[in-house]
Amino acid sequence: MKEYPGIAVLPTQWTSAEAATALNDTTDLLNSNPDVNAIYSAAAPMAVGGAQALKARGLEKKVKLVTFDPSPEVIPLFEDGTIQAIAAQNPYQMGYQGVTMLDTVVKGGKIPADKKKIQIPVVIITPENYKGPDVQKLIQTPGTF
Repeated sequence: MKEYPGIAVLPTQWTSAEAATALNDTTDLLNSNPDVNAIYSAAAPMAVGGAQALKARGLEKKVKLVTFDPSPEVIPLFEDGTIQAIAAQNPYQMGYQGVTMLDTVVKGGKIPADKKKIQIPVVIITPENYKGPDVQKLIQTPGTF
């Protein structure tokens, strides 16, 4: 944030992962801060509520909305341009790495200190990379569960 001193970050709004609460909170946020130009949502339900609030005010193309996890309810909002980017985890690698560690411990092995925290890279999904095979395998749709 030091690189962008003109940016003001508003307080975090806790929604208990409820789309309806996110809708109400985003509406309140937009009413009290009409110059907001970007919103970050930490999970799909909040993104859905935030997107609904933006659409209700006709701001879906003006206010940037970025969320986490490409869940089925988020994808149509991304495809229609209401959500501009999605941070995606690699659930396969998360599970694979976890099971590999568990297997090592169950077999009596020890996890070296430098391997106890595994960083799985996050991929930022944008309209430019959305159709690529590496991104498509991260998309969570009912047929891929």
